[in-house]
Amino acid sequence: MNIIKLSTTLIGSLLALSVLAGEKVDKQLNVDTNTNVTIENVRGTIAIGGWSKNEISVKGELDDKAEKFIFEKTDNGVLIKVVTPRNLGHGSYKDEDGSKLVINLPSNARVNFDGVSTDVTAKNLQHGSEIRSVSGDVNASNLSDHVDISTVSGEIKTADLSGKIALTSVSGEITDKNSQGRLRIEAVSGEIKSTSSATIVSAHAVSGGIKLSLQKVDELELNTVSDDVKVSLQLNKDGVIKASSVSGDIELFFQDNVQASFRLSSSVNDDIINQLTDKKAKTAKYGPGASLNFETGNGNASVRVTTVSGDIKVAKQ
Repeated sequence: MNIIKLSTTLIGSLLALSVLAGEKVDKQLNVDTNTNVTIENVRGTIAIGGWSKNEISVKGELDDKAEKFIFEKTDNGVLIKVVTPRNLGHGSYKDEDGSKLVINLPSNARVNFDGVSTDVTAKNLQHGSEIRSVSGDVNASNLSDHVDISTVSGEIKTADLSGKIALTSVSGEITDKNSQGRLRIEAVSGEIKSTSSATIVSAHAVSGGIKLSLQKVDELELNTVSDDVKVSLQLNKDGVIKASSVSGDIELFFQDNVQASFRLSSSVNDDIINQLTDKKAKTAKYGPGASLNFETGNGNASVRVTTVSGDIKVAKQ
């Protein structure tokens, strides 16, 4: 009799799981406009968008391996989570199997997303966003306040971000357009590209190149190990640039009337190219290397560039 009961229970559980796997979702929940929303999904595609309603809407289809779908209010806000087996990760990722969800929520909600092999699209979120995916790509637009986006092997593409912005990838490319505020971009082996009006900018890469097109800059920090840096900018009065490289070249292109004190040095190479004035670099008296110190205008701003074996170039745009 106990065996019969156990078998009946097991069959019921299996039937429940089979109904859930790949199930269509169309759920809504009324919330406060500035609520905290946590979203967790292992694989698939998730589109997150802000709107003017005091409501969260989740529509789409769950992962074929989904065991449970959670959409509920918690002590910390709202939790949206697709529960899948623990061993479901990178190696088992397939577009056709993962969750495909469209989540609309108040634009003033604070959003926290965690995924593994999940491609994420996020837009129109105005009160802070933290988006993390391991091997998925992230495409974000019109996010503001504190924005923190990171991937390991995925690509990051952003447009019209504002506030305090952090973009991080290990091996994926980062492309940023029309950001403003304060911008930090870091990559290990991925390329970094940005067109930004942020006034405080830092970009760090190991083996990926850095290419920036900036507007009026107060502070700029650049670091690379084995690839090149190319930056065009307008350096503000009393602005500061600090740039360093091991074996990559650094090229900086300034506005016509830049007024700054320049201190440029290379430990091994003697290729320091100055196209702002007629000052020439001096080679080291003993051993390799070169340095160049000069001022333009009143010299209020400061430009400091050092390389080990990379070339340095300063010029007009």
